[in-house]
Amino acid sequence: MSDFPWIDAAEALGTWAVAIAAIWGGRIQSLLYPPGLKIALENNTGDLTTETLFTRGEDGQITSRQRQGRYFRIVVSNTRKGRWPTAHNAQVLLTTIEAPGPSGQPQVTWRGELPLGWMHGEAFPPVRDIGPPATADFIVVTSENTMHIQTVIEPASTFQRNYAGPTRLWLTVLARTQEVDSNQLRVEVGWDGKWDAGTAEMGSHFKLSSTAAL
Repeated sequence: MSDFPWIDAAEALGTWAVAIAAIWGGRIQSLLYPPGLKIALENNTGDLTTETLFTRGEDGQITSRQRQGRYFRIVVSNTRKGRWPTAHNAQVLLTTIEAPGPSGQPQVTWRGELPLGWMHGEAFPPVRDIGPPATADFIVVTSENTMHIQTVIEPASTFQRNYAGPTRLWLTVLARTQEVDSNQLRVEVGWDGKWDAGTAEMGSHFKLSSTAAL
């Protein structure tokens, strides 16, 4: 200990400040300068891909088949400029499904919070930090004339993830991080139940439009 106790106290305080900054610096930055979070449809035309699906039969044998799918996705953007503040532990959540009621107007059929899977999700953890934009899978329409909402789970409830035939839905999604929620995006889905590999041709069968949630 020196002959000047106030110097010792200042040195100890400085040591603690350095340790806190090293451990919690990113979190403190995010609290003082919170990230801005925004979601939007990547596009209205989707991304055509060929998938290989594997099925295990009752005899234990694994068979495979191929199908085409057109993926529609949600982009999550951090609206703050620069490399920080980062939005931590982001998930894109489906919160509401609406379908036409007896009058043809939207009527809520399911409400909750189910995470969507990230694009190339096998390469990423379930939650991600958002500095640069990230993309989540939202809906896939397949050459088997099926449509699937890309939640990572399908709970045993009134929730319906898989559809076939003409379908009209309104789906509301948002992104959530430990610091902030994004805007809520309400997406209208209109599908006549038909498939075509061509982008323009499929656009006449399957349509998406988005607005701010009500």
